[in-house]
Amino acid sequence: MSKKAIKLITFDWTKHNDSIYHFITDSKKQINFKAHGKEFFRPVVGGQVMEPNTGKYYWEYKVNGDNMKCGVCNPDIDVATELGTDSKSWTCYVQTGSCEHNGQELKKAWRLIVPVSGGHFGFVLDTNIGTLQLYFNDDFHGTIFNEQSGLKGQRLCPCVGIAGMEENNRDIGFGQKKATVMESPVLPRTLVL
Repeated sequence: MSKKAIKLITFDWTKHNDSIYHFITDSKKQINFKAHGKEFFRPVVGGQVMEPNTGKYYWEYKVNGDNMKCGVCNPDIDVATELGTDSKSWTCYVQTGSCEHNGQELKKAWRLIVPVSGGHFGFVLDTNIGTLQLYFNDDFHGTIFNEQSGLKGQRLCPCVGIAGMEENNRDIGFGQKKATVMESPVLPRTLVL
């Protein structure tokens, strides 16, 4: 499959728990965490649904923190549930590399991500075979979910869940940990086809 066959997508964040997240601006591309050190990793769901057997998709979002789970989820996920603990989400906990689904660690990412001051994440979802690749700051960090992970046949959306004690960080401050969807995603230079 060529790079041209990968669909570059952008989306708005469309589903989240209002007591945990909020929008600071009119843009629905930037979500901010405000949970005061509780209710970590609750899903923020992107409005792009990727149907089974529709090819490969690529998207990006940038973050300004280091404590999050990112990946994909079903569009009907309960926003009160921690990502990776249920049957509707497949996420990588970036501080440990734990790739989680249904409350189990399916594998560890082979390359640790340490986004101390943030960076940008990119994802390639192959809906035909059911795999999800992870990129950080344009570098390939592995296939975090393979064909045996249960992604095949699922309706999926991008998702992120943020955590942290942001009120104790003078540089970030309360309500300022965020994930911002990139308007014009660009395939990474290290793309693995």
